[in-house]
Amino acid sequence: MNRHDDPLLQACHETLESSGDKPATVESFVPGRIELFGKHTDYAGGSSIVAATDRGFRMAARPRDDAVIRMIPADSPADAGSFIQGDSPTLPPGHWLNYPATTARRIALNFGESTGLKGADIAFQSDLPRADGMSSSSAFMVATFLVLARLNRLEETEPWRENITSDETLAEYLGSVENGASFQTLDGETGVGTFGGSEDHTAMLCSQPGRLGLFRYAPIRLMERLTWDDTLRLVVATSGVSAEKTGDALNSYNRASRRAAAIIRILSEVSGADLDNLLDCAEYAVRTGLTEVSGMLTAAERDDDRLRDMRLSTRFEQFYHEEMEYVPGAAEAFRTGAVEKLGILADASHQGAARGLENQIPQTDALQRLAREEGALASSAFGAGFGGSVWALVPESSAEDFAGTWIGSYRRTFPAEAAGSTTLIMRPSGPALARSIE
Repeated sequence: MNRHDDPLLQACHETLESSGDKPATVESFVPGRIELFGKHTDYAGGSSIVAATDRGFRMAARPRDDAVIRMIPADSPADAGSFIQGDSPTLPPGHWLNYPATTARRIALNFGESTGLKGADIAFQSDLPRADGMSSSSAFMVATFLVLARLNRLEETEPWRENITSDETLAEYLGSVENGASFQTLDGETGVGTFGGSEDHTAMLCSQPGRLGLFRYAPIRLMERLTWDDTLRLVVATSGVSAEKTGDALNSYNRASRRAAAIIRILSEVSGADLDNLLDCAEYAVRTGLTEVSGMLTAAERDDDRLRDMRLSTRFEQFYHEEMEYVPGAAEAFRTGAVEKLGILADASHQGAARGLENQIPQTDALQRLAREEGALASSAFGAGFGGSVWALVPESSAEDFAGTWIGSYRRTFPAEAAGSTTLIMRPSGPALARSIE
């Protein structure tokens, strides 16, 4: 991370310097993430294969003498916004300032009694496509947390030393900041309204360049680093349909989590076992039989009006196949270079999400299908769904040509949406960085 080699980070510094007489004392970069396998598994105790992107959020920050936090977009400084550390600004749902405000509010709740928190001027800029499935909102929150933590030396406080002992525990804590849950002894609050897990934060904080990460969640455990074949590239196409988690889209996203909670409750009652998450339920289905367990869920839904139309068996089957077949199968395929197997597994994973999560739209379905028709070795939508992006695995030598052909086919299929779409070519990148500036 060097401002002189990174025009966006340089712009953050220049924005800050133009708005006051003091330079930045902290800077950070937080990448986005690509989820290759493991759809909606993290909050359910499952696993996923993820990588960090080479795009992300840059920030330059300096402390203030008051409790104000001022956020300044480097590409549009006139749109700067501010709030008091620990307060909730009155803003419409989905407003960008809600994300750093939620982060700062949680810092005040968990660390405010242990240290005198400083306000900050923070200039930021991102080259992540916004609301396109690469976790731009999570990256924004993580970047905000890292600069405020360093400015306030939170790592020296007792709550930090007691609860945050590794990059993995920090990732899990930051997932709880977003979803509002408590973490160990650190109390939770409202979050941003999503009932998600910590996959995004894990990929951002725990990735390695040139490696894929196979992680299990709740709690986070690194299972394996999978070496990336550098003759391959990931081409990501954005659908042009925003994957904003507000309004109906937020309710649809959270429905998958509520369905998981209902499945755990029902199978715990039926089995008499202490099932804590969907992974426990999947292991129960291995012993009992998937058909039998799906039948239990269908019967419970039929007999309880509160569960009517929740399609619990399809949600459970999606998790079961993703966790027990697609993720481990893909890990083995990456180990052995069996790219033809990756294609089969990615097709099944995408179709399983469309059926069991009901989170795909015609545009992402079309992008996945077109990628395969144009010769991609494997392809799938990724992220929360209801919009967003699709990845395609292709040889590095043909990535540029493939990207142009792929997006051209998409434009002929969905011309209106494709007007806002774009393609990115990438390989697995490194983790978030934050540092003090002498």
